[in-house]
Amino acid sequence: MDWRAPTNDPFADPLDAVLAEIAVNIQLPPGLHAKAVGRYEAVRTYIERLGSPLHGRVACFYPQGSMRIDATISTRGTDDEYDIDIVAEITGRDDGPEALLDDLEAALAGYPQDRASDALRHALLR
Repeated sequence: MDWRAPTNDPFADPLDAVLAEIAVNIQLPPGLHAKAVGRYEAVRTYIERLGSPLHGRVACFYPQGSMRIDATISTRGTDDEYDIDIVAEITGRDDGPEALLDDLEAALAGYPQDRASDALRHALLR
């Protein structure tokens, strides 16, 4: 029987070392992670601006998923594209989900990334 005490080196097993290297290589580097944080904060600032239908109605706004646990990876193997899942708790009137989506779309109108409105509507309707 060939029993060995477990090692504290997570890279002792060659397969673990390869998997760890892949994970490190696809994760966003700190600079791009900071850029992503800045972008979701910019979305919040934009939808809460004076004149927006969501002005004064955003109770909570935070990242979800990989961004929440600081494990965001690029979507296509490059640092140019990655998605950020955002949760926004909206307060105020309750005219139903379609009206809320309309308010969200109107709040995002003119945002520099026009795809944001379509992406949010698609995500929320799934």
